[in-house]
Amino acid sequence: ILANHTGSPTDKHVKSTKHEKSIEVRESSEAKRKKQKTLESSFQSKSIASVEREEICEEWIKVCTAINLPLAAVDNPVLRSFLKERVCNGGAIPGSHQLSERYLPVVYASEKENLKKLLAVIFDEMPDAEEHCVLNILAAPLVPDTEGKVKSYMLNSVFLDKCNKSTVSIAVTNTLQEFNIQNENTVVFNTDNAAYMVAAYNTALKVSFPNVLHITCMAHIMNLVGESFWKPVKQLNDLMLHFSHMFYMAGSRKRRYLHFMHSKLQGTGKQATMAPKPVSTRWNSWYRAVQYHQQHFDFYQEFIEQEIMHCGKSAPNSVQSLNTILSDDTGRISLRVQINLVSAKCEIIVNTLDFFQSDTPVTLKAYDRLEELAIHFCCNGAKDMNMTTKLDIVKTCSSAYEDAGGKLEKYLSGAQPGITFLKEIRIFNPARVSLLTSEKAAYSNILNFSTIPDTDSEFMSYVTIYGPDAVKNSACNLLWSSMVDKMPKFSQVAKSLMYNLSNSANVERLNSMYKMILSSRRRRLAETTIKQLFFLHYNQKL
Repeated sequence: ILANHTGSPTDKHVKSTKHEKSIEVRESSEAKRKKQKTLESSFQSKSIASVEREEICEEWIKVCTAINLPLAAVDNPVLRSFLKERVCNGGAIPGSHQLSERYLPVVYASEKENLKKLLAVIFDEMPDAEEHCVLNILAAPLVPDTEGKVKSYMLNSVFLDKCNKSTVSIAVTNTLQEFNIQNENTVVFNTDNAAYMVAAYNTALKVSFPNVLHITCMAHIMNLVGESFWKPVKQLNDLMLHFSHMFYMAGSRKRRYLHFMHSKLQGTGKQATMAPKPVSTRWNSWYRAVQYHQQHFDFYQEFIEQEIMHCGKSAPNSVQSLNTILSDDTGRISLRVQINLVSAKCEIIVNTLDFFQSDTPVTLKAYDRLEELAIHFCCNGAKDMNMTTKLDIVKTCSSAYEDAGGKLEKYLSGAQPGITFLKEIRIFNPARVSLLTSEKAAYSNILNFSTIPDTDSEFMSYVTIYGPDAVKNSACNLLWSSMVDKMPKFSQVAKSLMYNLSNSANVERLNSMYKMILSSRRRRLAETTIKQLFFLHYNQKL
């Protein structure tokens, strides 16, 4: 009866918009329930649990590679129990085999996507524990980061059957193509000065990369100059060699030495420590050791005499040799003068090498630092001291300065292929404008410098007005970011080149880092796994 009553509440409800929408929702949901999923869609859909499982596995890969924890550690029962009981979703982390096969390539591919816009390329070769020939390729942006540093990131580790100009050029080209880095966007190749590296650039890479400038590693050059400085000081080298050997595999002697030094330094505020050990792969370590010996040399004779009494006839050759050196009064005085001279004069070498090893921008100041060092060698190499008793010492130190100065002059004269560019690029440093020529043609080795229009007089405005004003107002670091409107073309060229001398010392440090990945306890890693672990370990540390 109510259904036939046109004015009933039921009839009005059935015709209402709310009721009609409810029917549509119910019908659509029933249709979805009846619709069967395809096999493909079933596999593609992921539950919340599976997504979280993938996330924690990938995060675990990042943690392990960043701290160089072997993926096999997850198979350890103690760690497995800790992850399962104490870490949220830790039980979802699978065994090492599945981590290597499934999740490591995913994290590796994801990290590679972040390195698509790097333009300065650095590469060097090294051998590893399995006698592989490994070419490490790094790249760096041409702009500093938020900390004002220019950091280099690892692109690839290429395992070569043999290392020569052909294999190196092919590996570099393939790596840049893999990262979609255009040839014309690469502006610097930074290598050591090995003959095959120079040949790789001159015969192949120079043709394929038209805008590239080849610069050999400035830190490597400074290390060679530093070695030339200390090699002539043979008496000092003998002391340092015997001193290091004296403590090799001698824990009790180390303890006696530290106890002895502690008694001598008591009340001075200095702490007793072991002498730094000169290591060929740790640049500046020789000079750091000399500075240590300069501070402690006066105590050595007494300690060696005590060791001779303690050891008797069983004293090692190193202790006996030191006793012979230090027992001779003339030789000891000569050695003391050498240590004092080298310790005092080496500071400029140490600082220059640290300057080129840093991540701070050095392009505009590189040539000036080399020139200052050359002047230092020239001024201190004179043989004009009159003290007869120090004649031999003067000759030795003079030889050190002459050898180091000759080595540096070699690179300033052209052995460094980018030296002319480094000399001219100083024009972008406002503080150097007044000391350089204002002839635009004098800067022919700077890429795109000729494209700066003469009609706008941007170059002359910079040389005569904006550059001096920046120096006067102590605003040299802010000049190029504030001159975009007034000198658009000149600013563009300056900002694209003034940071292109990257810290190539990082590729040298990779040797030690690589040995941590492929260690004596991890010799069964596949080449692909080594490359992925090494790539993630280095880049995630940055």
